[in-house]
Amino acid sequence: MSIQFDKMAITSTEEGGVPAKAARTMTTLGLLVVGFFWTSGGFYGCEPAMDGPHLYMLALGLAMPLLYSLPTALISAELATNYPETGGQCVYVSLACGPLVGAHNTWWVWFSTAVDCGLYPQYIRDTLIQQLDLVPPDTNSTDIINGTVPGDALGSPPSDNDSLYHTMQYMPMMVIAFVTSINILGVDWLMRFETFLGVMAALPCLVFLGFGIPHIKLAPNLDSGGDMVLASMVSRSLWLYGGFTNLGVLAGECKTPRKSYIIAVLVLVPLKILLRFVPFLIAYSYNPTSDELETAGYFQEVAGLVGATNSFSGEWLQWWYFIGSLICFLGFYNAMAVNAERTMMYFCEERYAYSLDRIANSNGILNFLFRMPGEEEGGIRRFYILFVALIEIGMVNINVLLLIELEMLIYAMSAGLFFYSFVYLRLQRTRKFKEGKSDPSAAPLLGGSKSLLMGNLDAESDRVDETNDVFNIGGGNVVAFMMAVCPVAFFAINTVLNLMGEGSSAAPFPYFKQTVFVSVILIGVIANVISNQLDRSNRASQVE
Repeated sequence: MSIQFDKMAITSTEEGGVPAKAARTMTTLGLLVVGFFWTSGGFYGCEPAMDGPHLYMLALGLAMPLLYSLPTALISAELATNYPETGGQCVYVSLACGPLVGAHNTWWVWFSTAVDCGLYPQYIRDTLIQQLDLVPPDTNSTDIINGTVPGDALGSPPSDNDSLYHTMQYMPMMVIAFVTSINILGVDWLMRFETFLGVMAALPCLVFLGFGIPHIKLAPNLDSGGDMVLASMVSRSLWLYGGFTNLGVLAGECKTPRKSYIIAVLVLVPLKILLRFVPFLIAYSYNPTSDELETAGYFQEVAGLVGATNSFSGEWLQWWYFIGSLICFLGFYNAMAVNAERTMMYFCEERYAYSLDRIANSNGILNFLFRMPGEEEGGIRRFYILFVALIEIGMVNINVLLLIELEMLIYAMSAGLFFYSFVYLRLQRTRKFKEGKSDPSAAPLLGGSKSLLMGNLDAESDRVDETNDVFNIGGGNVVAFMMAVCPVAFFAINTVLNLMGEGSSAAPFPYFKQTVFVSVILIGVIANVISNQLDRSNRASQVE
């Protein structure tokens, strides 16, 4: 890809290097199943986010999809079809802010995604530990996840289960190895695997909703009693209704970007509401206490109550829900690993394509690792997949609560740049349209063009065909600006809260997350300086 915008260009920094493109093998169904895990994956583990006055939490649950989820989904769809390249928001930020800011943003996105990947293998381990009673019965899953289990509880498991308990400590690495082996086989295998996980994770949730909706009670849901910490409630709601900024990551691998992304918005946004708002109505109807909501497995208990209310044993639904939660966490990991791999691909292919291709021309293991798969296989260089897997082996040894705090803090910078880039690029498309430099059918108010001008910017691409019609939200630039305002405000509030708070008690020292936050920024600066110096040396040697 060589995208030109005014005097800025995103190209390989190496002479003769041509950034490799992943084959367009992703179907609409494939985008939907990966998007399902990016945006919801069900309501497994959402219970702690419910703690608060029922009425106000439900009010936020109605407002967030309209003010945050829907705008973000529409923005992602417009950007993905105007700039259908693998990398998503890394592409958009590089176009709007230039290569330097784009490089920093790509590093932040990759780091926060890699951090997020480290959560789900640990969730699988901890869920199994609790379900198999490998910790004292008064220890709930939130205690395990937050690292607040007493040292003698996790350090000295019941003697009868010593062997099984210690075996469980290897479960995160087993999950990483299993998912990596699937992804290495190519996009077709990845999509089959993710589709299977999506169906198996969604079914228990849908059965839960089907049996639970008839028993929703109005009075408990209108209860406004209890402690109300608005800042915390907004932060939790932001986590519950996010994920749509990831949709553009696979745009470069979609066979029909416009069709796929329109369908994704129409399906995933209502599904988000169904799987994140309606379960609250059901759970609140059983008048849970604050202590019960602190337990990440409370929905499993509600499944038993729902079953009993419908005049049959709820034990089968509880077990089905438990199995669904394990499958869901597996799908979460796979989806976020795909994101981290594609983000790494975008960064490396734009800068080091020539060197990577030279390595790929070798024989043996190097060819296997660095060769870009063809149309039949689909996917990316296997090196990216294995590198992310190695990083995750380290991440799964870090406390989960620390990972969550770091992810939310670091990703907020990229989220702000994402929404800024949308507004900036929309304004530039309007300017070029008024100057008469673009196809009238591609005007921001009218829809898409069959000529792939990458959103009416001067661009070069080999992807010109009838599938490249672009999707535009419409409504003019004022509407576009207003759609970005609320998401940016929510992220700003969350960032301020994270920077002001001292952080988790599991942190090795006070203000640990702030220290890591600054360190990540400095690492990005140093890496960019070194990269630029290597570029200059490489070009000088080529001239000689």
